[in-house]
Amino acid sequence: MNENNQAISSYDYDAWGNPMNSTVSEMSAYRYTGREYDDETGLHNFRARLYDSTLMRFYQVDPAEQFASPYVYCGNNPIKLIDPDGRLGKFAGSRSDRNQLFGILSSAPISTPLSMDKKGVVHTGSFIGPLSKWEQHFVGMLNDPDNLVIISMDDDGIGSDNKPIFGGVFDSIYESRSGIQANMRVYLPALQMYYEGGGCDVGSSLIHEFGEGYKGIELYALDRNASLEAIQQASHKSVIKNEPDQLYNDSQGFNFSIRIGSAQPMDNGNFLVPATWECWWGFNGNKSTWTVYDQELEVTGEELNEDW
Repeated sequence: MNENNQAISSYDYDAWGNPMNSTVSEMSAYRYTGREYDDETGLHNFRARLYDSTLMRFYQVDPAEQFASPYVYCGNNPIKLIDPDGRLGKFAGSRSDRNQLFGILSSAPISTPLSMDKKGVVHTGSFIGPLSKWEQHFVGMLNDPDNLVIISMDDDGIGSDNKPIFGGVFDSIYESRSGIQANMRVYLPALQMYYEGGGCDVGSSLIHEFGEGYKGIELYALDRNASLEAIQQASHKSVIKNEPDQLYNDSQGFNFSIRIGSAQPMDNGNFLVPATWECWWGFNGNKSTWTVYDQELEVTGEELNEDW
């Protein structure tokens, strides 16, 4: 379409992706099933593999080992089947946890339908409309065949640094057999408070966590000696640059206070203190709050005397 919403190019294909009655004034890089087409090689880029529509075959073997031949497209039945182009964005945890997270993710206002297999792997479908930079980063992450971002649900709302999770936390990153793996945890009550206070919907927050994990993979690949804290901060700042205004912008304020009980001395010289965290998101003078109860914190003598 042009700026006047007039069709200037249209593409019509047979079932295998070969052009039939196409009318083209300006070429589009995205062709059959929304995949990129390379004019020089005549191949369709299905992210994990390259596809030749004239041979009706992929050039690389099927990593999912779905059919008798690892090179066939859609099991030689492109009328009934589609090729799952997304493999490696995943929800972890119990089946109910995965189903709940996927249901929330699917409610996000994005231009591509989503599905989830029995292992929690999220797949993208054909695009309904043009993708924003925010969506492109999300879809590109799901279609990366070498790396893996896993999101799991957190139960107590406290991260590995003994501080509240204000929605999500970059929990760990390491090199696995197939690539680099980033593990993210989300605390749904905090995300819900973000939304109720004036932030984005919870599904869009999950997309933010996927994108942040994938950006962390890119940063880790550049410097494997980088600290997790440095990757956390850099990946968050990078991801929010491509997100719509107010989608996941924490600049309007978030904070917490702690009420601590009687300190119990430990054998190692530290102290164990029961604590209640009172957390809030702030939007335009309003606050949405939640409480994390009865966390036991191990603190040093110096920390015990600080103004928490």
